[in-house]
Amino acid sequence: MADQPDDTTARDSSGNADEDPQVGRPSPTSKQDLLDALDDVLATTGGPIATTSEVAERVEIKERTVRMKLSELADDGRVATRKIGSGRVWWPIEPDDQGTEDPDK
Repeated sequence: MADQPDDTTARDSSGNADEDPQVGRPSPTSKQDLLDALDDVLATTGGPIATTSEVAERVEIKERTVRMKLSELADDGRVATRKIGSGRVWWPIEPDDQGTEDPDK
């Protein structure tokens, strides 16, 4: 039997890397990757907001990881968020923007 490489990176059902809850390793997706994915969703849909699942589809990692990283970006003042029903929507904000206004107004 051949030796198998020791791959401790967690994979989702489609084989994509995600954070490994066993060892606490972060996902390889950076905050900038999420900002780029958010911009891509907005450009594709033509809308002012994106859902967590839309962004997760672009970066191909689990929604919980995307939600956590987008929350960090919100704490950093780089995106704004609003709870809609049981989910959240996100939109980028400019550094001088307060991010408190609803983009649908």
